[in-house]
Amino acid sequence: MARGTFVRLALGVALVTAAGEARAQDTTGGGAAPSEAPPVTGAAPQPAPAAAAASADGGGAVAATGETKGFMAASHAGVDAYWWSAKVYGSSFGVIPSLSVGVTQNVFIDVAVPLAMNTGSTADKTYAGMGNPTVGVHYGATSGPTTFYAGGATAIPLVKAFDDRDQQTADLTAALAMTYYDVYFWTQYQPIIGILGVEHVVQNKFHLRADLSPYLLIPLRSGTNKDKVELMYQLHLEAEVRGESGFGGGLALQVWHAPTIDTGRNGDNAQGAAEPFFSYDNGALFARVGVLIALDDQLGFGFDRGKVATLHFRIGGYF
Repeated sequence: MARGTFVRLALGVALVTAAGEARAQDTTGGGAAPSEAPPVTGAAPQPAPAAAAASADGGGAVAATGETKGFMAASHAGVDAYWWSAKVYGSSFGVIPSLSVGVTQNVFIDVAVPLAMNTGSTADKTYAGMGNPTVGVHYGATSGPTTFYAGGATAIPLVKAFDDRDQQTADLTAALAMTYYDVYFWTQYQPIIGILGVEHVVQNKFHLRADLSPYLLIPLRSGTNKDKVELMYQLHLEAEVRGESGFGGGLALQVWHAPTIDTGRNGDNAQGAAEPFFSYDNGALFARVGVLIALDDQLGFGFDRGKVATLHFRIGGYF
């Protein structure tokens, strides 16, 4: 892939600033990062267990009644970590600690705090920054083998509040590493997020999950092409086989789509990805390791040079 424009999704500015341009700025301006953070950017192989965007991944917390609850119907805390490395873009990291606490039997408060770092993209400099912390609430209930959940969230727009070049570079590359999933973590907009999902367990071995998250990005600044509310949504589908020991594995598929974005001639406004993974869930602890692979343009195919194939780790526990 050329070191020119990687992806452009118009929201008044480029979604992705070309690494070649970043390097050129560095040689003339002392390693300056892209001029502003991407208006839309953020993946995950399955949604990070973030506020109102937590995945239905896992499921295994045991209630006092002996019933095994689905992941989104149980209090839990965990960390998702993403690592993507490419010669042109350096090494990029996204780390998202999250917490979901039940305030009643079926109502949960969700908090997630995204952090990002990039090293080696320009003049071997390291960039670090915060994303937008999310706070939300969802309803989750397990009935027999099926868990339903629905809720919403918003974010504290720290990306816009800090608005510095180091943070922009870190957030931009973290968004690429996550193949734009949960993009609201990394954008200079105010998100309003919805979530609706289901998890179904067949014969205590096969875990099938699906969730849909539509959201709005509300601009926090005025100006040409920068004051338009954008609609986006993301869909996540997953199948996992898990043994009695708690060990298992499966495949997740996800799509991010921004239908209101005018892509112009050189891009598209959707991104698909797949994640094969190994997992563990014993009802007290859960863990997961997988490879998030971009499937289509502009970020895929993941194993091609300069494209996105990201290691995804998760660890946490129920309480």
